[in-house]
Amino acid sequence: MAHYKGVTDWTLAHIRAYYEQHAALMAQQLAGRRVRPYPPTESVEPVLIENPAELLSWTNNGVGGFLISPAPLPGSRLDRLVVSLTTGEGADIATAATVCLGLSEVLAVDGHIVMPAIDGQGGMLLIIPTAPIDGSAARAYLRAVLEKFGDRAPEIATTDPNRTDGRMLMSADASDAEVFSWAPYSLVPGASPGVVMPLHLDDVAAASAGMPLEIEPDDVADRLALRGDLTGALRSPSGPGEQA
Repeated sequence: MAHYKGVTDWTLAHIRAYYEQHAALMAQQLAGRRVRPYPPTESVEPVLIENPAELLSWTNNGVGGFLISPAPLPGSRLDRLVVSLTTGEGADIATAATVCLGLSEVLAVDGHIVMPAIDGQGGMLLIIPTAPIDGSAARAYLRAVLEKFGDRAPEIATTDPNRTDGRMLMSADASDAEVFSWAPYSLVPGASPGVVMPLHLDDVAAASAGMPLEIEPDDVADRLALRGDLTGALRSPSGPGEQA
């Protein structure tokens, strides 16, 4: 793996430099959670990464990205919900941002705080901290929300993977303890280097109005200086849920 994701100007040295710059912040996203490094290791079991030194030891061995479960430990309830917005043909980041804003408003009515992020693959994630909740109950709730939103805005959003042209495919599948999604600030594999970048809702609103929202790994430091780390609510879960 001399080059990351087949991109000749993004080498293992670039990966290491990125994680060295953001090791403390990235380790906060992984600590206390089950983690799947990417590319996959020989072990099929998730690992624990509790500090920056452990994080950097993985990147020194060729790991380029990190995925996490929405449940901290095996068999535990979820402490966050995850909605993925995947871009269908003919849709763009403005479409994703418009759907993100609409869903954020709906979820806010139910008392949820939403942390939006670009997913590093042309779509978006909505990450929602919650009091501990059963995974099946979480998915049932989210699917009802997504289906209702799709009925209200069928021209831009759908839950049907066969009807994605010009729309965002909304999915609650990642709100499952055994489904791992990319951690905030992780690099993401693809045709070019991607990164999961948390966003302020003002950024999302601007993107929905047509402002560009193209964030590369080298932009992360500048955006952190501008906005700070927006993931604090994820480390202090609250809001509706089934109390443990």
